[in-house]
Amino acid sequence: MSETQFEAIMAGIQVLTVKVDSFDARFDKVESRLDRVENRLDRVENRLDGVESRLDKVESRLDNVETQLGDINQHLKRIEHWTPYHANHDKMARLEALENS
Repeated sequence: MSETQFEAIMAGIQVLTVKVDSFDARFDKVESRLDRVENRLDRVENRLDGVESRLDKVESRLDNVETQLGDINQHLKRIEHWTPYHANHDKMARLEALENS
């Protein structure tokens, strides 16, 4: 191998080394950006977990309210059942008699 061929090969290797270094630097930048994006996504995920936890608490509270409303409805039905329709009819008649006299 002649010296000029060797120099040409070395020059080619140098060009390739520069390109590889350039790609390596670009890759490092992309990797750094991806790390930042990953950190942002982690923060978003943590926030979403917090929102999900709050929604679970709200759902639990709504279930409790629904249960209480059902209990109130049952109590109202019992009161309606226990109270005769004309339970106060005699009192109403007395009031009307007083008003008419």
